[in-house]
Amino acid sequence: MRFLLSGDWHVGATTWGVDRSDEVASALAEVVNQASRRRPDVILLLGDLFDRFRYPGDGPVHLVASTLRRLLDLPGEPHVVLLKGNHDWSGVKVWEILSGEGRLHVVDRPSLLSFGDADFLCLPYLRPHQIPPGGLETLLEPLRESGSQEVRWRFLLAHLALEGTVPGLKEATLPLSLLKKGAFDAVFCGHIHRHGQVLTDPPAFYVGSPYRVDFSQEGVDVGLLWGADGVVQSLPLQARELKTLDYDSEKTALEVLEEDLTRHEACWIRVFLKEASLSRAVLLERFRDLRGGERIVQLRLGSFGETEEAIDEGAEPLVVEELWRRFVEREEGEGPRRELLIQAGSALLQGRDPEEVWSLLLRDGDGEAPQ
Repeated sequence: MRFLLSGDWHVGATTWGVDRSDEVASALAEVVNQASRRRPDVILLLGDLFDRFRYPGDGPVHLVASTLRRLLDLPGEPHVVLLKGNHDWSGVKVWEILSGEGRLHVVDRPSLLSFGDADFLCLPYLRPHQIPPGGLETLLEPLRESGSQEVRWRFLLAHLALEGTVPGLKEATLPLSLLKKGAFDAVFCGHIHRHGQVLTDPPAFYVGSPYRVDFSQEGVDVGLLWGADGVVQSLPLQARELKTLDYDSEKTALEVLEEDLTRHEACWIRVFLKEASLSRAVLLERFRDLRGGERIVQLRLGSFGETEEAIDEGAEPLVVEELWRRFVEREEGEGPRRELLIQAGSALLQGRDPEEVWSLLLRDGDGEAPQ
């Protein structure tokens, strides 16, 4: 059994206001080239092929569709498995028309897929209300039991973060308790934009994206994962680098920034200033007037490594529930539905089951839900 793993393409991404389409197209071409050279039996794409869950536009749709078509047309006619991620446009199901002989498998619910001598337990992105009271084990155990007893390899695929590997993450994660000894030969996760092995028993990997989507990937490798006969290895990819330049003040920056930009001429640049007397907009305009300054995509005020709250001192934190409350109060005034809408929005943002919230609306609204 030979398989190639990729994911988190984020086709259609415009990060920092910069169109990344050329980088994305180059990365996907290399994914196809690697697959062509190695001839996998299965190609596993672990979600977030698109950057937007709404219609992403004709360009991104064409790039994803044509890349999938090229993968399906490779010699050896590999199967292609696509897990749905939290960013993926719901219309991703249209790619089923590309399946031809049924070799494209779009996974939008927990599923078991078997190819050759391997079982793949597949978990798309799951929100808190989609996880039963008994936890993910109640979803995985029936799938695991339904697999063949004769299978040689058993792998877990998920568009979820592994518990404890991303500090402060406020969403459902893949519990380490599921990875008990002997349950899986290896675990592969999308969703988090890092690349490489994070656990050893069982071996667990983040696939990562094939290009550097944001500055969380500064200084780290990007690549694909290749599995053959139970051995997993990384296939490095070339991608545009990201570089943070840190200065004490705008005076220091203006003296040396142009030289530093020349030394990092192939990078997207983020600039940190510990102190500044001018506004961010004015400074950014001045810096971008320097030779190579068009590659500066972010300017932050404060010390490198501080949180956004510390950098933007005095700024009101972005609290989605508070924004929802203000919106409802503005639109509804003192209307009778105001509190119902505020409570419903808050419950949904906290991960409550939409059907349960709808039932509460009907009950508290005397059978007439808000229009």
